[in-house]
Amino acid sequence: MLVNDVHKDPRYLGVVPGINAQLVVPLRHKKRVMGALNLLSDRAGAFTERDENILAQFGVHVAQALANARMFEQEREHTETLETLTEIAREVGAILDLDELLHRIAILTKRLISYRTFGILLFNESRQQLEPKVALQYGEKTSMLNIKIGEGLVGYSMLHKVPVLVNDVSQDPRYIPVVNDVRSELVIPLMVKERCLGVFDLESPELNAFTPRHVEILGILASQAAVAIENARLYEAVRENELRLEREIDFARRVQTALLPAEAPRKLKGVEVAARFQPAGQIGGDVYDFLSPDPSTLVIAVDPRLSLPRNADRLFEKARRAERAARRLEERLRETRRALTEARREEEAVGAARNAADLPAPPVAPPGDDPRAGAGPRTYLTTRGLTLLVGRGARDNQQLTFASARPDDWWLHARDVPGAHVVLRDPEGRATDADRREAAEVAAFFSAQAREAQADVHVTRRRNVRPGGAPGRVRVLQSETLRVPPRDPEGRLRRR
Repeated sequence: MLVNDVHKDPRYLGVVPGINAQLVVPLRHKKRVMGALNLLSDRAGAFTERDENILAQFGVHVAQALANARMFEQEREHTETLETLTEIAREVGAILDLDELLHRIAILTKRLISYRTFGILLFNESRQQLEPKVALQYGEKTSMLNIKIGEGLVGYSMLHKVPVLVNDVSQDPRYIPVVNDVRSELVIPLMVKERCLGVFDLESPELNAFTPRHVEILGILASQAAVAIENARLYEAVRENELRLEREIDFARRVQTALLPAEAPRKLKGVEVAARFQPAGQIGGDVYDFLSPDPSTLVIAVDPRLSLPRNADRLFEKARRAERAARRLEERLRETRRALTEARREEEAVGAARNAADLPAPPVAPPGDDPRAGAGPRTYLTTRGLTLLVGRGARDNQQLTFASARPDDWWLHARDVPGAHVVLRDPEGRATDADRREAAEVAAFFSAQAREAQADVHVTRRRNVRPGGAPGRVRVLQSETLRVPPRDPEGRLRRR
């Protein structure tokens, strides 16, 4: 607009005295007017159309520069806002105490938006109402009312899970007046997935105090705060459970300690008793006591690792072995008594003899038997008909292993304990694993491990066995070990 005599134009406003001419061009950017360039002169007719064209071209460049500057300022503000939100998220995420967290959120929100009144209201599911947890006015604590779901702007936001922006609360029928000078209000729901935990409530004494930009920024902050609130609640629940569990464990420990005997019995004839209870934590899974049976009571110790029927089976098996051993001992005792009687007779005969012709003749051993080996090895037939030889003593073992056994026969002996040498004849190499296992069960039975549930037995070819010095002692060059139950061959295998 070109006016060379402003006094003749009724639109002119005489703001600056002494002005007679004026040239004004608009600052446009993408069809949007951003402002104007205004030139004033005290001389009438000072501007020409050429001046107007030059100023208009200059205005285009100025408008573009202003647009770029505004865009840069917006980007800078946006970047600063995001950085602030990141810092706030990092800080609130590290706070696990709910009261401290809510108070800190109220303080940090001031860095993003200037408010007069700020409140955080959380939903009480049992009472179906929003309860204020933090309320600040000009930085000082204030009070807020409990609000039912759906009532007022706060209840509406909670019910519908949407932000509520009201530029003039006097024009909104949902508003519940509590503070007289409130003119505008902004409510942001605290959402975790599809659940609303509560709301942010901001109030201002100015009209149009909040903008859609504030809604966007506080929406991001509300999402971060909702997650932090949920985490703090979960932490409180876990901590309460831990404290409850600690109290219950302490009570259980005291109960268990009260059930345990205070001290070991002191008057048990021929028995020393001691016990120690040491749980891995505060409490263990075991309770023990000392029982003092009367003299007429039979006490049987059982293996706690086995069931009662299994313990009974083991005890009966031991009893049967003891009976068989007693019968064998009685037989040997009778043989010994007969031999002793015979020896006494020979001693009497020797004492009564007057010359060598009067001496009794020595007993003649059967063909093939070694007189030093006593009665010779026990001989059985395995289930498959192979010959099984069992030594009776040290010299008998020596004779059996190094005189009677062939190099390819199988040799067996209980591992690391005294016992009989056992030889399984295998002239044609047809002994099977079952034959060797059957022989190993016999070797285990005729050993110091006869009463054990399981025994380890050397199994090797006879050629791998060397004399070890004293009769019956050997060195085994190589062998395998079979773990078998000791089994009495009497009545099970045929005798030869």
